[in-house]
Amino acid sequence: MALLKHSLAIPAGLPKPLEKLLRSCLAQNPAARPSFEQCVHVLSTWLQSMWNADQDDLVLMLNKGDADAPDMAEFKNKAGTEGDPAQ
Repeated sequence: MALLKHSLAIPAGLPKPLEKLLRSCLAQNPAARPSFEQCVHVLSTWLQSMWNADQDDLVLMLNKGDADAPDMAEFKNKAGTEGDPAQ
């Protein structure tokens, strides 16, 4: 694709930080592309922000007594504590 100067399509609805990262990864000039470390930083920052947003939403639902709030076991599974011997 690079020889033909074509690029992959950016999926619609992609979160802006991921869209920006993907566009930079697809830059025609290899020197303009982010390093692996830069990609990891962007992805981990985005994931952390999503995790914090999900936690905030969960706390709001639990505090309001929202019937749609997941139980804490489901929340812990999402956090990756399932199967953790310390739990």
